[in-house]
Amino acid sequence: MLFNAALVVAAAVVPALAVPTLRVPACPAKGTVTYSHSVPDKTAFPKTQVDVCYSATEIQYTFTAYEEKYFYYNASQTTNGNIWEVSRH
Repeated sequence: MLFNAALVVAAAVVPALAVPTLRVPACPAKGTVTYSHSVPDKTAFPKTQVDVCYSATEIQYTFTAYEEKYFYYNASQTTNGNIWEVSRH
């Protein structure tokens, strides 16, 4: 019985610890998330918005930095290049 009671308590806590979720629709509609705190320490971060949608062949996303003061630029990276290839090294 004690084990069952622990499961009930754990199950009740899980919804409170839920991971943030974004529903991403098919294009041209967009799912949007706006954030202004870093993860995991939640320190202040320049307000940023990400719009996301998908098609049969791709995922489209747009980052908008509203309060950014220092933009990183890499001349060897093209505008539509792979975002994961950008490095701050």
